[in-house]
Amino acid sequence: MSRELAVVAMSADVAVATFRNVVLCHFRLETPVTCAAMLREAMKALPPTDKTVFFGVIETTSVPPNQAAREAFAKFFEDYSARMAGAIVAIRGTGFRAAMVRTIASGVLHLLPRFRVPFPKHIVGSLEEAAGHAHRLSPELDPDALLGAFRRFSEMAPNQ
Repeated sequence: MSRELAVVAMSADVAVATFRNVVLCHFRLETPVTCAAMLREAMKALPPTDKTVFFGVIETTSVPPNQAAREAFAKFFEDYSARMAGAIVAIRGTGFRAAMVRTIASGVLHLLPRFRVPFPKHIVGSLEEAAGHAHRLSPELDPDALLGAFRRFSEMAPNQ
């Protein structure tokens, strides 16, 4: 099991990878219901004894997940709640669209009853803030290394 950056799945819409004890999820456009299956594969790639940090990044080009996708995400977080150190979601962008995306993400993570899980959840406005939260949840995780891994990952293009 690699502890460095390992891509699990990648499409034009969403990409999932692992980095040390982190599941990286980059939401670019649509959020397909299959994204939850990608996240499950990522969890299988990590040692089952590791407390995992979910590190999601939502671009302002992303659209809100539909009901089926929200239910699949809720089920994923319920099923893996014992292995989660926490979930951090960064909204990448500025202006009105970023504020709207942040409001929707906050509503999904904090208000929906199925997302009431026993680990901390944070919605933040920058990758740096997200990496800081990840370090507080998992002190052995270097924020700069995590940011570097995400930046390399986010620049990868999906195979067409």
